[in-house]
This record gives sequence, C-alpha cells and structure tokens, in this order.
Amino acid sequence: MADEPPAKINKPNKLSNKAGEERINWRIWKEQKKEEKRRCKESKLIQQLEKQKREEENKQQIQQEEKESKGALRESSEALGTVSAVAITFHTHLAKPPHLHI
Repeated sequence: MADEPPAKINKPNKLSNKAGEERINWRIWKEQKKEEKRRCKESKLIQQLEKQKREEENKQQIQQEEKESKGALRESSEALGTVSAVAITFHTHLAKPPHLHI
C-alpha cells in the first residue's frame, strides 16, 4: 500500500464475482464522476459571476457616493462664492472715496 502512487481519481476497488460481490459498472461510475466534475465547474462559475456582480455593484455605489459628495461640495462652494462676491463688493465699495463715482 505504501509503495502505490496516489491516484488522481479515487476509483473504488474492483470487486470479483467469485467472492459473490457485485462488479462495479465502470461506465456508470465514470459518468457519475463526469457529472460531479461538471457540477463543481458550474458552481465555481456561478461563484465567480456572483463575485463580479458584487464588485460591479460596489464600484457603482462608490461612484454614486463620489458623485453625491462632489455635488454637495459644489453646492457649498457656490454658496461660499456668493458670500465672497457680496463681501468683495461691500469691501470695494467702502474702499472707494465717496466723491469718486466710477
């Protein structure tokens, strides 16, 4: 047993008819293994697609949050701009001498 190399596919031991045991139908066993591998591949693909979908949703959510934060920043800067314009107008008006109306 220790001298045998490990098998890639775990095949069941062949049973002999002489011992009164059933023989294994290798064709059926092989088809079952193929079906098992196919299901495994399908599940891996499904997991990969779900992962890609989650990543895309996260990316879109981050973009939406960035868009909203930029919009809020723009609104606050516009409000600050109007306050600055009023302050500049008020400051320049006071800086001019009253007799010069330019």
